[in-house]
Amino acid sequence: IKVEDSDKAINIPNLCEYHILVLKNLKQIEAQAFFEYKNILILKAPDLEQIDKEGIHQCFSLTHIIAPKLQSFGYTSMGLNRSIRSIVSNVITLQEWAFIHCTGLLYVQMNQVEVINCNCFRCCYSLQSG
Repeated sequence: IKVEDSDKAINIPNLCEYHILVLKNLKQIEAQAFFEYKNILILKAPDLEQIDKEGIHQCFSLTHIIAPKLQSFGYTSMGLNRSIRSIVSNVITLQEWAFIHCTGLLYVQMNQVEVINCNCFRCCYSLQSG
């Protein structure tokens, strides 16, 4: 496992070994920035506020996102991330299909959510009620 430490998501090559990404000072993950990055295990972004359309889509090995300031998950931003088990966030907005086909997702805690658009958790078959 290799730890990548960067200020910008766009500077990181498509990873060929498993990685823990620490993205300092990054406020936004732009559309498709990590599309199909299959070897990200953990993403830590202390200043991240927004994940845009398909920003972290099809990251099959992703197990954790640590982003305490995250406020918005964009359209299909987390789709097909099958290894992620829980999301605990202060997020305010969930766009359509935000977590579609996150089949391993068991638990979600979003105490400040104001907007949940349609089909956010479609095909999240493992999601449990609390």
